[in-house]
Amino acid sequence: MMWPFGLIYWYALNNFTFFRRFIFDSVKKNKILVSDHYREVFLVSSNDKIIGRDIFINGEYDFDKLEKTLSLLGNSFNPNLLIDIGANIGSISIPAIKRNYFKKAMVFEPEPFNFSLLKSNILLNQLSNKVDLFNIALGDTDNSHLKFILSKTNYGDHQVKPDNFNQSVNDGFTEIKVECNTLDSQIKNINPKETLIWIDTQGYEGLILKGAKNTLLTKAPLVIEFWPFGMEKHASYVHLKNCLINSNYNNFYNLNDSQNELIKLNEKNLDLIYKGLNEREFVDLLIF
Repeated sequence: MMWPFGLIYWYALNNFTFFRRFIFDSVKKNKILVSDHYREVFLVSSNDKIIGRDIFINGEYDFDKLEKTLSLLGNSFNPNLLIDIGANIGSISIPAIKRNYFKKAMVFEPEPFNFSLLKSNILLNQLSNKVDLFNIALGDTDNSHLKFILSKTNYGDHQVKPDNFNQSVNDGFTEIKVECNTLDSQIKNINPKETLIWIDTQGYEGLILKGAKNTLLTKAPLVIEFWPFGMEKHASYVHLKNCLINSNYNNFYNLNDSQNELIKLNEKNLDLIYKGLNEREFVDLLIF
């Protein structure tokens, strides 16, 4: 049976990376695209040249790191609850639930437009009964607000405004105000053998951990983006280091290391990674 030319053309456009890249890069600004060629359905913005673009082209973004995390944790960890902080449009939490790695999730995304896409993507993937949504930032204080700066081309680079932020130098950003609470105020009585905390907040991770001291005492495994340049902007590294060392965690893996070396959690080893990365470099650490 011969396929109609139109059907062959449609299939090619939707199943080959080259064509998907061409489509995304050809679309005008401020358009919403549908990525439905993989296991999940995502709405993405044509303005987002990093996460949105990658999801549209490849069907996922950075999800291999979550799969590696679960492999490293092994059978002693029984994944049930994923706490996704800096959830963006659901690139981690949605496939984590839909592919049955986790049964439920709590997701935190403060930026309104990302949050609207996140909410829509959860509905499109029929996960609303399994995901609790929070349109807030997390930090070291409750019932407060943070100034938030938004990138015009990288929707994964929205971040808390540093004190020394210079608008004339960083004219690719706009500014909004977002609600902020602590992680400790949002979650209670988690089972550390069934809960994974995932944090990707552009250098603000140390302040989030400062507001999560009770949560950290449970020793629930934790994945954090470790970006020295971002942490330097927020003076947050000292808080991240102190919170981790003063909690019950013992070891960590560098998820960017193909050797999967088990590293002792102490000041010396954290400092080695911090000092060894340049301004553009970051890694993800699994702490347990």
